[in-house]
Amino acid sequence: MRIREAKIEDIDEIADIYNYEVLNGVATFDTEIRSYEDQKSWYENHTGKYRIFVADIDGKIAGWVSLSKWINKRAAEKSSELSLYIKKECRGRGAGKALIKKSLSMAEKDGIKTVISLITDGNDVSINLHEKMGFTLCGRVDKVAEKFGKELNLIIMQKIFE
Repeated sequence: MRIREAKIEDIDEIADIYNYEVLNGVATFDTEIRSYEDQKSWYENHTGKYRIFVADIDGKIAGWVSLSKWINKRAAEKSSELSLYIKKECRGRGAGKALIKKSLSMAEKDGIKTVISLITDGNDVSINLHEKMGFTLCGRVDKVAEKFGKELNLIIMQKIFE
């Protein structure tokens, strides 16, 4: 497995991984799949310290992680939101850990002080992985979304670089 910065050619595979969760999971609150153009626009907005990395296994994308602006306010420019998605059949093979490790390393190098992850309550695998990577629980927001007829709560975790 190789962790590398995402390229424009990866957009289709990145979208496929994300859209699987849109249609089948609650890791995202999106309910409509992203088109190629939507995903391309998202990709183009990840520049500088806001990057996308992929886990590449034999030329196929097993998962991706992105660092995005936490909020679009200048005072929060040293904070970033981390999003992580792993292809269903590639879960449990270390791609998530490797992707988070790479993104945290680059975030710290790029001067980001706080990395925040928003995780759907009940996603214990993701919560445990974030804890292992040094994230701490900093909040919970109940009943923020509804998907597949189920009310969803949100867990907020963060990693602060001292």
